[in-house]
Amino acid sequence: MASDRELKIRIKSVQGIGQLTKAMKMVASAQLRKVETRSRAAKPYTERLKAVVGELAAQVSDAKNPLMVPHKKAEQGSLRTAVIVIGSDNGLCGSYNSTIFKFAENALAKNPPLKFIALGKKAVRFFEKRGFNIDYAVNSWHPDYKLGKELCERCCHWYLNEEVDEVHIYYTEALTMVKCEPRRLRLLPLAAEHIQSAEPGPAAGIIDKEIDYLFEPSADEALNVIIPNYIRIMMQQILLESKTSELGSRLTAMSNATENADELARQLTLEYYRIRQNNITTEIIEIASGAEALA
Repeated sequence: MASDRELKIRIKSVQGIGQLTKAMKMVASAQLRKVETRSRAAKPYTERLKAVVGELAAQVSDAKNPLMVPHKKAEQGSLRTAVIVIGSDNGLCGSYNSTIFKFAENALAKNPPLKFIALGKKAVRFFEKRGFNIDYAVNSWHPDYKLGKELCERCCHWYLNEEVDEVHIYYTEALTMVKCEPRRLRLLPLAAEHIQSAEPGPAAGIIDKEIDYLFEPSADEALNVIIPNYIRIMMQQILLESKTSELGSRLTAMSNATENADELARQLTLEYYRIRQNNITTEIIEIASGAEALA
């Protein structure tokens, strides 16, 4: 049985851990509010752009952007893929990393990628240990436009030069504040039917009837501008979703850790008082017994 001195040290240690997890919870909560605000602000534009691209792809059947045309090798069955896996920079976020990493690893075991991009220190370490050759690693990342543009340019360069036939992204979608799910998205080639079949958002209702578009100078040049911008916006939204999921998982994990620390400190404190009471009672009995013996 632990002594009262040992229990006092343990109580102090547990209380210190509780204060640390509480501080991390507050930081995650503040960061989550910022990212959620950015994600909500970007969604109307993303949905409106998706609706426009879907309308254009449906009406302009003869105009094709190179990013929408599958490669011949892919049609023949010899598929070369590029993969982006989005993880976190640090741990202490529950099962966030393990869920998306296992989800991606199971899929990649059947079809190893030719090109590999890993975002987050945890993702880099996980896949390096498992023998994947990482072509581009970002140990610390933020969901900013610059990173999204850089990733899109790199992937589009690989695809247009026919170094890869498809580009897939493994990320985590935030369903609620406390719930998220791993997802896989084929970024390239961009399929018009996927855009048209996507569930409409609030802003997509603006286009409630078919619109006849006039192109100047041509439909091909219009798509050459709109399609790369649409892919960059998709990437930016995915980065925001992943960061929201990460911070939500960290907030939940730190909330649980704080509650567990408080409960453990309470139990240890009760045990400390019980042992202290027993010691005092024992000392009183010994004093009384000694006084009786001297009487």
